[in-house]
Amino acid sequence: MGKRLYFILILLLLLGFYLNYLPHNQYKYPLHVDEWTHLTYAKHLNYDTPLYFSDQGKSLEHGFHILLAVLDSIGVNYLLMFNLFPAFFSVLISLALFILVRKYFDEASALFSVFFFIMLESSNALLGSMFLVPLSLGLFFIPIGLFLVNSRLLFLVIAFTLVMHPFSGIALLILLNCFLLNEIIETKRINYKLILQQIIGIVLALPLFLDPLLEKGLGNLQFNTSIIPFYFIPRVFGYLIMGIILIGFYLIAYQRKYVFNTYILVMLSLILVYYQFRFNFLIFYERNLMYLFESFSIPFGVFFGCVIGKIKKYQVFFILVLLIVLGIFMLPGKVESTKQVYHIINENEYSDFMYIRENLNGKAVLDPWKAIAFTPIAEREIYSRIPPGPNEIYLNRNEEVFSFFNQSCSNLTFLEENNIKIVYGECKGLRKVKNNIFVYG
Repeated sequence: MGKRLYFILILLLLLGFYLNYLPHNQYKYPLHVDEWTHLTYAKHLNYDTPLYFSDQGKSLEHGFHILLAVLDSIGVNYLLMFNLFPAFFSVLISLALFILVRKYFDEASALFSVFFFIMLESSNALLGSMFLVPLSLGLFFIPIGLFLVNSRLLFLVIAFTLVMHPFSGIALLILLNCFLLNEIIETKRINYKLILQQIIGIVLALPLFLDPLLEKGLGNLQFNTSIIPFYFIPRVFGYLIMGIILIGFYLIAYQRKYVFNTYILVMLSLILVYYQFRFNFLIFYERNLMYLFESFSIPFGVFFGCVIGKIKKYQVFFILVLLIVLGIFMLPGKVESTKQVYHIINENEYSDFMYIRENLNGKAVLDPWKAIAFTPIAEREIYSRIPPGPNEIYLNRNEEVFSFFNQSCSNLTFLEENNIKIVYGECKGLRKVKNNIFVYG
């Protein structure tokens, strides 16, 4: 198939880039609350700007924030990153999958694996390649890690992944140990070099996690809530695609490439543990789903690789036909998912926040939903915001904020007691500066 197959690969990569850029086509700001949070942390590193009212200067994803801050310091604008990088990373992830699947199977299987991934829907709950979040880096380095499993540089991939996104690092370690277990079963020997590479990678990344580990231990990696039900998994793809994945799972086992099946089973086991005992361990359930879905691309690709392998002539033609047919069924869902994003602010609100940044000082109060974007843009402290998860402090403060605005900002005692100088919203009785910008004191 040769060059013609790579031409198809390029077309798929361009399609993947476009689909993941599509949400930004008419909107130039971050699309997810997590993106706004990462932007806030990164700007804090660059410019010592405020964080949200109770956040610390360091998180378990501190390495990702350093990466964004470094890119900004060398001239890559933050808004440009959040516009273009998700689409760019989707291309990198697709290429990583291609070289991995080609290494263990064949080019046709690799091509269909890429197709499956670019059709994989991102969502506000699952995240995915549509967003600039640490998970996107993880989805790239997990297949790269297995591809470089015998490389002397593997420890760097492990360390970097752990530093950028601990959950992705854990998923990579699970995959590598599935490979290790498979080797032990096949050769009756232990790959001590692979064990050593993992130890070195963990040790290099450990300084970032030392303080939270000493404080909470493995409690940092435990979660007891989830908003996505277990039956969500087959609903994502439908029964036909799930059937193809199951057949591909069998074909992988038939070819004795057990590492991929073992990895899928381990990830499914972690999900079942959560639903049996309501206990997330090591990998947050929603993130586990995205790692699992990425791994589904391999049996999906292997199924169609085996179908193409049975065809002796015109293989490239049949690959194109199959891709077009699959695209007819899967593309509408992918396109629809690109519309399910958060537009927290609009152009006018961005302009107002920039005005506050350049002209006003002090703590601000505003709609807790808008407050998520206010801090990284206006670079001012806020009284409260919508929390990323259940948080009693945030919830109580938000009740106070809603009450304050429902009373047309007449409760001046609320402003005085909390040292609030800037109010953004519909108000009466305060000095208006511009549009919905008011000041007190």
